[in-house]
Amino acid sequence: MAAVTFCARNVPYLSGRVLVQTSLRQVHDRDAIIKHCLTYAAGFEQAGVPRDRFAIKLPFSGSAVSAALELNAQGIRTLATAAFSLEQAIAASQSNCLFISPYYNG
Repeated sequence: MAAVTFCARNVPYLSGRVLVQTSLRQVHDRDAIIKHCLTYAAGFEQAGVPRDRFAIKLPFSGSAVSAALELNAQGIRTLATAAFSLEQAIAASQSNCLFISPYYNG
């Protein structure tokens, strides 16, 4: 929860949202992704950071698509990161991710 504490301390000095990322260990486990995000959201709530001031970065896999759809429906906004293809970006959009962070290796 160090990331949440760090972000919460800096929210007053920033505009927009702060970002934290879920673990890559959970990239193929939808339930673990959701559990991790709910833990982050609870930490932000406890620190007094409203949901409109943070987003959670999900390394975007098939499991993350499903998790993002559920989390965004609950008002926990997500960002699709590690998006390498147009198809991943479309899936992120369809799961209502707030942001998409594409990777480009030219």
